[in-house]
Amino acid sequence: MIEVFTAAILGFLGITIIDRIWFKIDYKKAEKGLEIFEHYHYGIILMGVSLITIIHIPLLVSYAMLGAGAAFIYHESKQKNFFAYTSNHFCLSAIIGVILTVLFTVLYFLIL
Repeated sequence: MIEVFTAAILGFLGITIIDRIWFKIDYKKAEKGLEIFEHYHYGIILMGVSLITIIHIPLLVSYAMLGAGAAFIYHESKQKNFFAYTSNHFCLSAIIGVILTVLFTVLYFLIL
């Protein structure tokens, strides 16, 4: 069981390192046209895929993805403009987040 916990921690730490590097580079240029996709969208996707495929892929990989998804959501909540709250694309971003959450919830119950 400690291996699974370690995999989740490594997934979380890996995304933390990538996140710090991302904010040190000129990420605005890299995000051109993709501003509506926030960290938490990637977190929802990773966590959803992890939970849906948990019985099909190795447990360590699944938990690493779960930890990485949790890291994306955590780091989004620590930003100054978290969840795009005060931005022009907040509504569109929130709609994408709701659609992803509903999609993975439905898929989870249909598959398992």
